[in-house]
Amino acid sequence: STVLPGFLPSPRFFGLSSENAPGLGFVLGGQDRSIQVRAAERGWTSRSVVQNTAFQQTLAKTFTARTTLEPFKDFRMQVEARYTRADTYQEFYRPDSTGQFTSQSPVRNGQFSMSYLSFLTSFNGIRDDNTSPIFERFQKHRDVILQRLALANPNVAENRGTYNLNSQDVLIPAFFAAYSGKDPDKVKLSPFYSIPLPNWRIDYNGLTNLPYFKKRYSSFVVTHQYASTYSVGNFTSSLNYGAQYVNLAVQGYPLAAFGSFDSPERQFIPVFVMSTITLSERFSPLLGVQFQTKSRVSGRLEYNRDRNVALNLSNVQVAELTNKDITATVGFTRQNFRLPFRVNGAIKRLKNDLTFQCSLTFRDTRSIQRKLDAEQIITAGNVNFQLRPTVSYVVNKRLNLNFYFDRTFNDPLVSNSFRRATTAGGIQARFNLAEL
Repeated sequence: STVLPGFLPSPRFFGLSSENAPGLGFVLGGQDRSIQVRAAERGWTSRSVVQNTAFQQTLAKTFTARTTLEPFKDFRMQVEARYTRADTYQEFYRPDSTGQFTSQSPVRNGQFSMSYLSFLTSFNGIRDDNTSPIFERFQKHRDVILQRLALANPNVAENRGTYNLNSQDVLIPAFFAAYSGKDPDKVKLSPFYSIPLPNWRIDYNGLTNLPYFKKRYSSFVVTHQYASTYSVGNFTSSLNYGAQYVNLAVQGYPLAAFGSFDSPERQFIPVFVMSTITLSERFSPLLGVQFQTKSRVSGRLEYNRDRNVALNLSNVQVAELTNKDITATVGFTRQNFRLPFRVNGAIKRLKNDLTFQCSLTFRDTRSIQRKLDAEQIITAGNVNFQLRPTVSYVVNKRLNLNFYFDRTFNDPLVSNSFRRATTAGGIQARFNLAEL
């Protein structure tokens, strides 16, 4: 979309003026990157030097692809790829003190995300002292990226600036290579990628065709799901660069053109200043089983794990949040359930269905702040255990009774928190007034 302030001609037919302004291409939806220049040259825009509405162009790209594959019977695979990028450019295009139209205060900002595959480093565990082999590779990769940038950017040879190990253009490719498992000699120097990689979900229920499972289970489904997202947080162009570097006609990620005079080594100023680079992934579940037996016992067992890693470019730190949990659920429904005790000396059976369900969860969550060449510490985290059995009984159409018990243990991994255990239980009675 385009916002062109100060446009003077009045439209007549098909949105065009008598002078054919702003042009058939623009009326039909064309987004000319230099429409403000052409409009000024042809006298279509106001020559006011106090024009305070910015010329603005927005470019948004969204791509989503989904498909379902069934390579063989009872094996179902759902695949999805996602890509999103949004850029906004604005400037004040108005006459200067000499009466010539100039671009003033050009700025571009945006955000980017896409589906990706980062599972190559998913199972590289954290050591007992909280150090990470992936983070150590990230530190080493900086040297490789620094050498590549020195060769790729011609402004280095012309002594217009220098890179160091903590330059933004060095940190981003090194971080991406380390946490995605890529070769630092081949990884792109740009943080923007063009092709999203697919995520998936797999369901397989063919085990019930085997004699052992067919005899005991009415359904038995094995599940696996993987989702990963690479994203560039809000970025904005540096005020040191003019419109020729940051307008929407500029694609990709331009290399820095000159260094800062505020630093002795004249460190390069990036064209786009970024705040956070994030890689997040989730196995939900890594492996899961859901079943129902012939005797109407149902159950579910899942092992989930997720990881969220963010590179903060303002303080050159990596925040890593990991979560692992095992969840087990079992339940059954019984008709004519016999009570385990006598009522008035006689054995009593319940007329309606009695439903029992028990959930068990064990979860390990930890957040680690990693600093370059410094101690890596856990800033938050705990080991959590939860047991929750419930019994439900439908007395009649209007009344439903629910008996529950909830026991939770929370063991912190940091010294400023305390171990905590909670117990809750009770009876819930639900009365349906609609059946009166």
